[in-house]
Amino acid sequence: MKRLLAFFLIISCIFTAGCWDQIEIVDLALVIATALDKGDDPENKVALTIQVANPRMFIPGEGGGGDGEEAFWTATGTGKTIREATFGINHRVPRRLFFGHNRLMIVGEEVARDGIKPYLDRYFRSRATRPNLYILVARGKGQDILETNMATFRSSGMALINMLDLGNNHTVVPVRLIQFVYDLTSASSAAVAPMVQVVEQSSVSIEEAKHAERLQTLSVKGLAVFNSRGQMVGEMNETETAGLLWIRDWLERHQLTVPCPIEEAEASVDLDLVGSTTKTRVEIGEDGIPRFDIQVKAVLEVGEHFGEEMGMDRSWYIDGLEKRANTAIVKQIRAAVSKAKALNADVLGFAEEVYRQHPREWEVIRNNWSDIFPLVEVNVSSMSEITSRGMSAENPDDSLKAVK
Repeated sequence: MKRLLAFFLIISCIFTAGCWDQIEIVDLALVIATALDKGDDPENKVALTIQVANPRMFIPGEGGGGDGEEAFWTATGTGKTIREATFGINHRVPRRLFFGHNRLMIVGEEVARDGIKPYLDRYFRSRATRPNLYILVARGKGQDILETNMATFRSSGMALINMLDLGNNHTVVPVRLIQFVYDLTSASSAAVAPMVQVVEQSSVSIEEAKHAERLQTLSVKGLAVFNSRGQMVGEMNETETAGLLWIRDWLERHQLTVPCPIEEAEASVDLDLVGSTTKTRVEIGEDGIPRFDIQVKAVLEVGEHFGEEMGMDRSWYIDGLEKRANTAIVKQIRAAVSKAKALNADVLGFAEEVYRQHPREWEVIRNNWSDIFPLVEVNVSSMSEITSRGMSAENPDDSLKAVK
C-alpha cells in the first residue's frame, strides 16, 4: 500500500511541476500611474490615461539597443466606466496591462469638482490596487500631468511618487487613497488631497535649453478640499496647509521663517522642525456646541540666520525666537480653521475628536454637524523649544569631546 501511495505521489509531482501559467515580465505593460478625466463624448464619461514602464529597458542586456523603444509611455482610453476605458486601451497596446505596480491616481479638476465618488469604486474593487496608492488632484486635466515631458526626470509619474515618498511638509502632503476614502466616508467629515500642476522648468542643462522651446515640470503645492459628498469645494494655500498638518499631527518636515528678535536688525531666522505633538481637548458647552482647545508642543533647531547681528549666545534672544515661532504656529492653525469653517468642510478631524471624547453627546449632534461646525470655538496655544543653535553658537570643543 505504501509503495502504491509513493508511486501516485511521484506521478503527481511529475505532472504538476513547472510554471504552466507563467507570464514573462517583458510581455507585461507595467502601469505605474493613472489619471482620470471627464470624457469629451457625452456617451463616454470617463477618460483614463495610464503611464507605463517598459520592463525591457530595465533588464540588463535588453534595453538601450537603439531600437527606438521608450522607457515610459502613456496611453488614453475612453468609456462609460473606468473598466470599459481600460479595455479601450487594451485594444491598442501589444502587451498585457498590469496594474499591480500602480502607485499614483491623478484626478482631473473637473472630475473633482463634479464628484469623485463614482471614480473610486473600480480602484477598491480591483485586486491589483496597492494599499500605498497616492491620490492627487490636477489643476486642469490629469492627462496633461502624465504627458508632461520633464527635463529632470524621464517619468512624470515616478517623479511625483518620489516626491510624495519624501513625507509631509508644509507644501507637499502625501495622501494615500485609503486615508482619503476613510476621511470621506467617516461620519460628518471631509477629505483633502494634494494638488499638482504643470509649471515652467527653470533648472536645465545647456543642451536641454538649446533643443527645447518650452521646458516644463510639475509642482505639488496646496490641498484640494472635498466635502462629505465627494465634491471639491475649495483649496488650501501653504499657510492653511501647514495649519492643517499641525492640527492633525501629520507634520514630519517643516520650516518656520520668523523675524529676528532685534527689530532694527531686519534679519530673518529659519527654524527647522525636529519633532512635535498636538493634543486636542473637547469640551461641550451648556448650549451643546463643542469647544476645542488645540495645544502644540514643538522642538526646533536654528537652520539659518540671514543677517549680520548674531545673538544666538544670549538666552533672551533664544526666548524671543521661541515666542515668534509660537506666534507663527498659532497663525497657521487659525488660518486652517478659518478656511475649513468658510468651506464648511471638517477636514480638521473635529467630528472624530468629539466622537472619541464625548460619544454620547456626539450622537445628539451628529446629524446637525454641518450646521454646528462653522460655529465651534477654537482656542490655540503653542509651546516651542529651540534645542540647537548651530555651530556659530555651540562650543565645538563640547562636540569633539563627545566624539572622543
